[in-house]
Amino acid sequence: MFKVSIVKCDSYEYEKVYEAIKKSITLIGGLEQFNLAHKKVLLKPNLLNSKPIKNAVTTHFSVIKAISSLVKEVSGQPILGDRPGYESLDKVLEKIPKLESERGAFIS
Repeated sequence: MFKVSIVKCDSYEYEKVYEAIKKSITLIGGLEQFNLAHKKVLLKPNLLNSKPIKNAVTTHFSVIKAISSLVKEVSGQPILGDRPGYESLDKVLEKIPKLESERGAFIS
């Protein structure tokens, strides 16, 4: 049987997003159950196009950062992978300044 959890988060402020995602993952048994230590973990953030982040077309940076941090906390190695449907990954990353610095972590 699959488990699902939903936790409300009223802001994209990193600390709030981190706590909401951590609580949600804890409610389904935590990341420890997946034995991620020393394993690469592919995160697909759904970067659809280069529309401004305020348009909520792509996954917000704080969500990506929070999940990446949680994977690292259980000694996993997060890797970001995506292939935007309408534009190049480079163009999409240019519109998300905080992800621009993570360009080397992406596989496309």
